[in-house]
Amino acid sequence: MKMRAKSRFILVSATVPNASDIATWIGPRDGGESAICLKFGNEYRPCKLTQHVQGYRRNNASSFQFDRTLDGKVFGALQKYCDAKPTLIFCATRKGAVATAQRIVKDYKEMQTKHAVLPWKPIKQEWPKMHSDLAELVSFGVAIHHAGLSPEDRRLIEDRFLTGKLFIVVATSTLAVGVNLPCRTVIIKGVELWDGSKTREYSDLDVLQMMGRAGRPQFDKEGVAVILCDLEQRQKYEKLTQASTVIESSLHLSLAEHLNSEIVLGTVGDVKSGREWIKNTFFYRRIQVNPVYYGFLSGIPAGGWEAYFDNLVEQTLANLTSSQMIEYKEGLVNATAFGNLASRLYVKRPSMKLIIEIPELATKKDVLLALSQADEYKEVRLRQGERSVYNKLCQHSDIRFGLKKVERAHEKVYILLQAILGNISLGATEYQNRDSILPLEATRVYKHAIRLMSCVIEAAVSRGAGSLLKTSLELYRSLKAKGWEDRPTVLRQLEGIGEKAMQAWLEFISRDFLSSH
Repeated sequence: MKMRAKSRFILVSATVPNASDIATWIGPRDGGESAICLKFGNEYRPCKLTQHVQGYRRNNASSFQFDRTLDGKVFGALQKYCDAKPTLIFCATRKGAVATAQRIVKDYKEMQTKHAVLPWKPIKQEWPKMHSDLAELVSFGVAIHHAGLSPEDRRLIEDRFLTGKLFIVVATSTLAVGVNLPCRTVIIKGVELWDGSKTREYSDLDVLQMMGRAGRPQFDKEGVAVILCDLEQRQKYEKLTQASTVIESSLHLSLAEHLNSEIVLGTVGDVKSGREWIKNTFFYRRIQVNPVYYGFLSGIPAGGWEAYFDNLVEQTLANLTSSQMIEYKEGLVNATAFGNLASRLYVKRPSMKLIIEIPELATKKDVLLALSQADEYKEVRLRQGERSVYNKLCQHSDIRFGLKKVERAHEKVYILLQAILGNISLGATEYQNRDSILPLEATRVYKHAIRLMSCVIEAAVSRGAGSLLKTSLELYRSLKAKGWEDRPTVLRQLEGIGEKAMQAWLEFISRDFLSSH
């Protein structure tokens, strides 16, 4: 849009320290002055934010062990900064949130027995039946909040916290983005998380968003944000709290998808325009300023930046060509039907390649397996504590294509898709698990399934793969209805027909059939 239209932009952010860098990027294309940049410091905040970073020696402890060490530091931070005001504590994982909340209650009890001054006093109130992890915590004015709780429990916790009936909520970091729960004090317990393959730190933006929850203008004169971290990380986060850590580009993580869309739009039609396009990106500016962030530990790459960007564009075009998303001949590029399809349905390049490679004579089992390995599901994690419940789900009679064991994340997706098609009651007691709520997991999986199946169908049309088209249409129809076509659960696609109504209808049909024979 920046290249193809004379648009006027107003960019507003509370968390971008290098605003002038972005102003230069979005400024005039002809090399003129950058866009007007106005900065407003903490003095403009309706509620002043005080920030503290507390570092502790790790002493060769693993990330898990150090996390337990930090649990023992949280109550001290509460004593110092809570002041009987609503406090949010952010943890990296669901288990971590539960363990931290339990440790807070344990320390609170110890202080009670010593008749020490307590940082807050719980309000006596009635609580409905709720998740087992919450039952004891709430009586001490403490609660947890994460995606493993039911929607009802999460709403209850949010309402009681907002009305001042809960003082402490220990949550996973996703709460900082998705739910508006302002508080007086924020404590970030640890800055590292496990992403499924390695330990990494929160992004700077994540930390700033969590800190931004502190301070309620209608109630407080100031907010307090506290970061508990490794002593060696302390200096970095002190700089971050002083807004000296810059925002970087993420374009390199999905460059193929963006370049493909530009080819589909006609913005890029050859290698030259591809190079011109990338030179107008924020990525182009930032990688030359901070090459270490993007993996160039020695600074400027061999051959210089011009050669690097030329090679990057050509390699990305080559990858799109190998995925059959574009035709790349003699320096000219054109989008194929598959490239148009990926751009229109927002399908990632690895997923598009996977879909194109589905055999023409594939069965429904083959298509579901391919679907479950789509790049759109790469964020799905198979937690150690939930393997048993998925292995039990595998044995259900309505799982048509079972597995001996669920051992990988894509197998979890594969089983959940079949559970949706089999209309299995995932909320049943036998499938309850403290590490995940299966109905919520199924909802997250399902939101990509219809779009991906649409892509499989249209790709089959483009390939002229008649057998695959028939199989895919049948599977799409079943997914859309959330039930196999040859099962009574297909009634669920009718508006107003729930699980109980369906069972009552089936029982009526059975009685009627038996009485007539």
